[in-house]
Amino acid sequence: MLAIISLLLALVIGASFYLKWKHSYWSRRGVPYMEPEFFFGNFKKASLGKMLPSEVIVKAYYEFKSIGAKFGGIYFAYTPIWIPLDTALIKQLLQKDYWNFAGRGNFYHHKNDILTNHLAFSEGAGWKSLRAKLSPAFSSGKVKNMFHIIDRVGDQAESIVMDLCKRNQPLSIKEVQACFSIDVIASCAFGIDSNSLDNPNNELRQHSRKLFTPNFLSRLLEQFVNWDVLNFLGYSGLGKDADNFFVKLISDMINYRDKNNVTRQDFLQLMLNLRQKENTADGNEKNVLARDEVISNSFLLYGAGSGTVSSNMSFLMYEMARHPEIQEKARREIWEVCKYDPEYKVTYEDLHNLKYCDMIINETLRIHTSVTEVRRMCTTDYQVPGTNVTIQKGTFVLIPIWALHNDPDYYENPKEFNPENFGEEKKADRKNAPFFPFGEGIRSCIGMRFALIQMKLAMVKYLKHFKYELNSKTPKDIQYEASPVAIEPKGNVLFDIKKVDIENYI
Repeated sequence: MLAIISLLLALVIGASFYLKWKHSYWSRRGVPYMEPEFFFGNFKKASLGKMLPSEVIVKAYYEFKSIGAKFGGIYFAYTPIWIPLDTALIKQLLQKDYWNFAGRGNFYHHKNDILTNHLAFSEGAGWKSLRAKLSPAFSSGKVKNMFHIIDRVGDQAESIVMDLCKRNQPLSIKEVQACFSIDVIASCAFGIDSNSLDNPNNELRQHSRKLFTPNFLSRLLEQFVNWDVLNFLGYSGLGKDADNFFVKLISDMINYRDKNNVTRQDFLQLMLNLRQKENTADGNEKNVLARDEVISNSFLLYGAGSGTVSSNMSFLMYEMARHPEIQEKARREIWEVCKYDPEYKVTYEDLHNLKYCDMIINETLRIHTSVTEVRRMCTTDYQVPGTNVTIQKGTFVLIPIWALHNDPDYYENPKEFNPENFGEEKKADRKNAPFFPFGEGIRSCIGMRFALIQMKLAMVKYLKHFKYELNSKTPKDIQYEASPVAIEPKGNVLFDIKKVDIENYI
């Protein structure tokens, strides 16, 4: 019995020393670091729901910056994460030295899990090949062909706002915008009319709510258990219900189009066209895009497109309600582009003339950066320029976009919502200031153009005929909550609505 107790004690002591050694990774390499806590590393408060994971990164950013460091290290549990702060270094990592950081560093996917084998989680040569296949689908011409879909859904959202206005009911922007985004991206990514605006409790909306609910404990589990084991046990990073629902949904649409020879001008059709076989140099045939790749990348478009645009537009409309003078200036620009005609249908080309609306969108993306970090993984040992520090292959890298966007060294009064930050004069004075809400370099967001068009058209639909004020139940100071895709406003965000009198704008 004594021998067993001694053995257990030795194991506990040995494990304690080993874990302590794991948490000395950065100090052994001479890299500034935040002092980690047992088991949780630097994410204890985040795991207990007392802080957003993104806020941990912001805290680390300012802690390292306060000592004049150009980079530093933290720990997610016992996994070391490197955080570069210097903007010149960051641009070098994302551009010139891109292939040293070509990995995404996502650990919650498996080759047998169809929905997670998409462009965002692809690595190396596989990513490069897939990106080349999909990029043509996001050209300006292709996005323009889908403009009518966004416009139709926008009209539905406008009708809902009109109905609320007539009934003197407040607008819940998060709920309406979530349904708006889901209806747009479901039509463009899957080719289905989800009608979430008319039926917000439909099956797609219910699964989307689950999809965008954060699960920090699952992320911890994935850190400590081998993914092959998790996959064998039936574990899915998205959950089995989501897996089954979305795989069946997309598969059914593919089968329907194939069986009935149906074609549409949407992303799904563009990917289906890539299934056609082409001849290789040796005379054989190959599939440009496999069926599972069509399914997984359709799902990626849905998840990323609906989550981020919904979050960004909720923040944008919140700022419009808080700043009536900015809201009014945007509305006047919209009326000018619409030729002061209440029945005028804005065109794809018209959106490019909404310069002040562009500035509002950019300021929203700066101050409320929904995708708060760029994630990378070091793919080869990398010596940091001008130092003797080597970042080892396999090290996770987080580029603190949210912190950079709100740093007073780059943006004066960074917490103040000021679209003039993106006026031509300010941009010329601040040419080296960091601004990359869609990432940077060749792995930047492939759907950026589509997202911006959707946001700008949503502004037209919301602002042309209505003005908004914060409802008494909506806090004046915004708080944040996290989802697996983006940060978003915490709780319900309600606006009081008033109909705009066209005579004031003629």
